[in-house]
Amino acid sequence: MRVEELSKLSVSQLKEQADIHFIAAETPIDADRDYELVCAQLYLTEIKNRYDERIAKRDFRLEIAVIVLIALELVAAVYEVIETRANASQASQQIAVLEKLNKSASDTAAALSALRIAQESALATQQHTLDNIITMNTALQDAMGLNYAVALEVSFNEGNSHMEYANKGKTNLYLWGSKFDKDPASLSNEGRLITPQGMIYADMTSFRKQAETTIAKDGITHQFPVELYLKSANQKSYVQKCYMLVHWDGDSLKIGMQTISVTAQHF
Repeated sequence: MRVEELSKLSVSQLKEQADIHFIAAETPIDADRDYELVCAQLYLTEIKNRYDERIAKRDFRLEIAVIVLIALELVAAVYEVIETRANASQASQQIAVLEKLNKSASDTAAALSALRIAQESALATQQHTLDNIITMNTALQDAMGLNYAVALEVSFNEGNSHMEYANKGKTNLYLWGSKFDKDPASLSNEGRLITPQGMIYADMTSFRKQAETTIAKDGITHQFPVELYLKSANQKSYVQKCYMLVHWDGDSLKIGMQTISVTAQHF
């Protein structure tokens, strides 16, 4: 929608369009949900801008009206004073005019006080509206942030010696590389896609065979640090740190995974 078309919509039409996008945001597709929420926020912002403009125009008209009234009262009072002074015998009328001028000044002060109270009330209403919009905007930002939260479950399948990476989040996740124990980090030119509730794996058969010949059957659990280099659907980089836990259970080699931390970090 163009800016000119948006400016021609009435407030009720803007509210109707915002409701339409809020309803459409209930879709399970993350990209569509974010788009609908941003569109709804656009219409809410336009409603707020029009409300602010209407309040500003009203206050300006009130101030102009009060200034005009004050000017008219002063002109009338000065005119009466001039006429009264022209005739010295009308001193009592001059006093009455001064009293009237004093009353007019008091009335004007009361009008200005009422205007100030009205402006403060309008400002409070405007602030309340702004707070509501900020709260809604924060909620929208939080909702979109949760959609991109990284939730990668790492496990070891002893049946086929596979390291399995399961995406438990709501949006796509990309595995760009890893670092095992003291080996250097290995990064690929393109991340491996892991869809929501999807899984990929890495073959660890060679590691298992090596561990069976090098790790003593002493009952001690050996820890091997593992780092995984990830990117979320909004292209934010993360490093997930894990431990591979290896020990002998009788004559059976047992391997498990333990996630230690997930931090937003460039790699």
